[in-house]
Amino acid sequence: MLRPLSKLFLALSLVPVSALPQERWTQIEKTDALRGTKSTRFTLEGKFLEAPQQSKISSPTFVVDCDPSKWRDNRHQHGKLLDAYIVVGAVLDTKVDVASGVTGPGVINGLHVQYRLDDGKVHSEFLAHSTDFSAIFLSSPEHGLFGDFKDIILSELLYTHKAAYKENTSVPARKAVIRVSEYLGSDITMEFDFPDPTEVADSCGLFLYKQKQTSD
Repeated sequence: MLRPLSKLFLALSLVPVSALPQERWTQIEKTDALRGTKSTRFTLEGKFLEAPQQSKISSPTFVVDCDPSKWRDNRHQHGKLLDAYIVVGAVLDTKVDVASGVTGPGVINGLHVQYRLDDGKVHSEFLAHSTDFSAIFLSSPEHGLFGDFKDIILSELLYTHKAAYKENTSVPARKAVIRVSEYLGSDITMEFDFPDPTEVADSCGLFLYKQKQTSD
């Protein structure tokens, strides 16, 4: 007869590895073959709650590229966000929107994306897409005078309220459910269980002002 503790170990051993929560972002160092510059890539595998009808991959991947060596905002914070996107693997349905720029109104293409953090309310964003329409870029499709807002959009997904933040004052999100439409298909719904985002936030410079360290 198995003891209670042995039964627990047996039950855990039968759980597929893919079903266990990912404790940390996967991290690799990259070198640009042309420029020779170095960067850090963080990846996090999610799952499809409503899978695309045609996709090249079995699960979505959250990708964040950072340069921890750079400074931003007058040296207030070390680290710079280079790119953040979600690889879906299916052709996504773009929408047309009207944007007002310095040269007047213009028409831009983007993705209507809905997301919900933890058990909060549903938010909507109009976001950019990759050139092959298979990934959601966490940036505005309109690159205006104030940039593409990728730092703010990533911060709003990883934390439960808006940037800019002071370190240790923001509450990390535990889970994000994200929905986008497939071209000539139905809704695609994805879920990501977020590990501690501190390492990503530090490497990408998401905190504009670090709290001063106090000594006892």
